[in-house]
Amino acid sequence: MKEEELIKKLENIDLPEIEVQSHQRRLRMALLRSQRFEEHPGRFSTVKSKIEGGMDMLKGLISWRPVWKPVLVSALGVALVIGCALFAPPIFGPSPEALAADIAQNSPEVKAALGADEVETLKVVNIKDDMATVIVEGKMGGIVTALVDLHTKIVTKAVGGPQLTDEEKENALNIVKADPRVRELFDKGATIDMVLPIYVYVSKINKETGEIEEISETWAQVWIKLGDKEWGAQVDLIRGKVVTLTE
Repeated sequence: MKEEELIKKLENIDLPEIEVQSHQRRLRMALLRSQRFEEHPGRFSTVKSKIEGGMDMLKGLISWRPVWKPVLVSALGVALVIGCALFAPPIFGPSPEALAADIAQNSPEVKAALGADEVETLKVVNIKDDMATVIVEGKMGGIVTALVDLHTKIVTKAVGGPQLTDEEKENALNIVKADPRVRELFDKGATIDMVLPIYVYVSKINKETGEIEEISETWAQVWIKLGDKEWGAQVDLIRGKVVTLTE
């Protein structure tokens, strides 16, 4: 074959398309990995950024630590402070014992029962159902038992009477010493502090009329001391028993 014919054939030959496609793929991959593509990612990078932003938003919505939790905790803290401020006065107010003693000391009924005697000491011996029993001692030896209503803050009854006789005091001590609860205190070293009269109202049925009447009886209040603690024993002298023993 002549040289001219060979040159013509070479000029008109069709190259295989697969080589061109392979070259195009290699060129595209090289461009994607190039620094210029990383600096100017174009539309693909914008779409990717939006997708990642949407995923971050979705994570925020389903996060196990939602945004409202700190706000709720702060609101509860404020509510607690307000609640403490509103309820602090009752919590830190006077105790029932102090309130009963104050009411009895300033009661006109107690002062009338003491007569010319002035209040020297007061002892709250019992509190039950908003009713307190207070023994009021006068400077001249007078003793009054006051029944104080803690709800209405008034003295409903004030009863005064004579002191206990020596025989009644001895009887009260014998009854107290026979009580197992008091004996346990004595075994620990407790001692008798004082013995005072206490006037109580007892309900009885009138045999003639059949009606229930309240009559006043004289009992003994025995104070027992052990270290810094003190117990009060109410002794029913008529029935011969310790009715209550309270610290």
